[in-house]
Amino acid sequence: QFDAHFKQFIDIEYGPMLSQMNVWQEDHRLSYSQLEDEDWEGAIEAAERANFVYPDYVEIDSPYIAMARAYARMDQPDKEFETLNEFWHRGGYAPRALLALGDRYLERGMQEDALKVYRDVLWVDPFTEELHDKLGELYLSLKQPSKALQEFKVLLALDPVDKASANLKVATAYKALGDTASSMDYLMTALDIAPQYREAQMLLLELSRTAN
Repeated sequence: QFDAHFKQFIDIEYGPMLSQMNVWQEDHRLSYSQLEDEDWEGAIEAAERANFVYPDYVEIDSPYIAMARAYARMDQPDKEFETLNEFWHRGGYAPRALLALGDRYLERGMQEDALKVYRDVLWVDPFTEELHDKLGELYLSLKQPSKALQEFKVLLALDPVDKASANLKVATAYKALGDTASSMDYLMTALDIAPQYREAQMLLLELSRTAN
């Protein structure tokens, strides 16, 4: 009796989708092959068909991502934003896609929404240097220097290629916290690595004036 009721539930809830899975698979494949062929409109059309059949497929190879990339190549940022936003709200978690969505939110001045997106990326890819850099800068702009410091220290701990920049970011966060001594320590490390680093030189000048 349970099996009968369960089958009835599946047929009602997913029957239309399951009956079109072969079509969905073909459109899913086509959305990415058209993208590779630089047929942006073809990729979008295939992705739209796939999403119509199975709108909740938000794995890392989701048609939403193919569609967003195509819109980006066509220089249609609003359409790209709408597509990535739909992907995220349906539970999508692909880090690169969400980082792009967070950037689109920032471009629109929607800092709190960007913060939510970036925090979601932390759950699936916490070792991405770019993520901690973006979060640190966002926290600074939101006047939350202690959280910015935490993100910049994580960035530094990830052993980035540009260690001078990472040390300068930590120094900047300490400065925002009013800790001049700690700021100077990290700033001098940045200048030891890159003596001609203009932004670091400017911060050194500012800190020196404050000390005097």
